[in-house]
Amino acid sequence: ILGFRGSRTKTRVGLLLLLIAVSAGQYRTQQQAEASGFIDVDSSYNRISVEERTFPGFEAPMRAMMISGELNSAMFLDSNDLALPYTEYYRLARHFTPKIESTLMLGAGGYSYPKDFLASFPSATMDVVEIDPKTTELARKYFNLKDSPRLTIYHEDGRTFLNKSQKKYDVIYGDAFSSFYSIPYELTTKESVEHMYRLLNDGGVALINIISSLDGPKGKFLASEYRTFREVFPQVYLFPVDDKSQTLKVQNIMLVAMKSNDPPALSSDDAALTHYLTKLWVGVLSKDAPILTDDYAPADQFVAAMANDR
Repeated sequence: ILGFRGSRTKTRVGLLLLLIAVSAGQYRTQQQAEASGFIDVDSSYNRISVEERTFPGFEAPMRAMMISGELNSAMFLDSNDLALPYTEYYRLARHFTPKIESTLMLGAGGYSYPKDFLASFPSATMDVVEIDPKTTELARKYFNLKDSPRLTIYHEDGRTFLNKSQKKYDVIYGDAFSSFYSIPYELTTKESVEHMYRLLNDGGVALINIISSLDGPKGKFLASEYRTFREVFPQVYLFPVDDKSQTLKVQNIMLVAMKSNDPPALSSDDAALTHYLTKLWVGVLSKDAPILTDDYAPADQFVAAMANDR
């Protein structure tokens, strides 16, 4: 309109009406999409969509948060059960640490596990560090995230939080990703792991979600991250979520690091915990993998092999 301000009045009015019509059409299209269960927004960090459909491998329909086109988190429409199998493995925390009162979660997305945690531990607290405020906004609007005095949310970079925090925790959960496969490199290094160790109480545990294979070129990042955690924590265990016999398969793997020298029991009277514990990986990872540091952390190079072969 400014470009045609020297033109005749009819031309200017026509351009203004065209702009109004286009804007109205876009608004109506957005309203229709939201009415059908599809929301598509841009944040300062990501393109985020919310969809309702049945995803491959799942029988029940879900409401899912997609970030840059990849499934990030989800909830069932007809139950409060955890929808994505890997999130259930965070429940291993109660097996490996004797008490859970104060916890920290790095990365939240649709807040699937924070909601489950607060419901399962009615007297415990959780601090969530989520870099993108838009995901929290969408979780409140579409994923039943409720305010709670036991839930404190920090919208900032996870490594920045680790560097400066002095608070102690019984459990640290890790679920921060900069892409479908890649954990932000600054959260993978020895220095970052040392901060996690520092923030944990004695006997505490860190549970970190990693997407990788157990062996082969697609397992390079896992091997490096395992070695990096072993440099700091006295005990580190791996629990593949899908199938530990398919060592070349890319899958969710829960890394459990214990701030304790006492060997844990690897069985339980709890049937659900027993199922998770049977997934323990006892194989040998690559011995050539480098320890990741702030000065040398080729994490993105390692995960590129997985992304390029999808």
